[in-house]
Amino acid sequence: MSADALGDKLVTLCGNGGCPTIYQPDDGTLVVQGYLVEGIDGLPSGESAVRIPVALLRDAVKILDE
Repeated sequence: MSADALGDKLVTLCGNGGCPTIYQPDDGTLVVQGYLVEGIDGLPSGESAVRIPVALLRDAVKILDE
């Protein structure tokens, strides 16, 4: 999947896209780019856990509430 398929950049804490970012595609979901959390057992097949700063989520909620 290309980065363009992630959707529009909703919020990021940096300008170059090389850090945690939340994207909003056109399908009513959000795509979260973050730091992969390794060694977690029990996640369903095809899912991954990522770590993002709390401030990123707060900023996303503010934007979505507008």
